[in-house]
Amino acid sequence: MSYKSELCFKQNGEPKTVYESEFEASDGANYANEIYGNNLVPYYCNSCNYWHLSPSNRMTKSIKCRNCKDRNGNVKDLYETQKDAQRRADILFEEKGILLSIYKCSFSSGWHLTKK
Repeated sequence: MSYKSELCFKQNGEPKTVYESEFEASDGANYANEIYGNNLVPYYCNSCNYWHLSPSNRMTKSIKCRNCKDRNGNVKDLYETQKDAQRRADILFEEKGILLSIYKCSFSSGWHLTKK
């Protein structure tokens, strides 16, 4: 069963569709891809702890870093590869005009983004 999120929103301000399990999200992605010709993939959202769909070209795997926080005290995203971190930085620049750099985490095997 899917429903609209009260916490997570698309760029255009519309609420994202929420799926309670990976199976449901995969099923939703398969349906949308078949009917509409989309190339959507499911992903687990660390913000709401549910599943959403995303275009495959926007996906960058990340987890919350156990050691690092941003200047506001929020836990930083940790990208598994340098390529994923750079891809996320490029997406954020294209969509929001925010210029970010990437750097290797000092505590974990992964990469972070920074405005510095």
